[in-house]
Amino acid sequence: MNIYCLRYGLSQTQFDSPHGLQNIENLSTASDMAKLSAICMQNEVFKRIVSTKYYECEIRQVKNITEILKSIAMTQSNGQLP
Repeated sequence: MNIYCLRYGLSQTQFDSPHGLQNIENLSTASDMAKLSAICMQNEVFKRIVSTKYYECEIRQVKNITEILKSIAMTQSNGQLP
């Protein structure tokens, strides 16, 4: 993600992870996020997804969502829950 930020001139943005997903160490400005949003909107698939107002799907089965979320949190915090 940081390579893309440099490429697109987002000089006030630094991602702590390769994917850029939520992380307390990610830093940016509103201006850079507005620029990034405009860049992303040029991608037709992204544009269609974020423009979707409603989406219905059938939930077939959810097994212990708490354990799934704990597993994700532990992975992100190097094995220690916050």
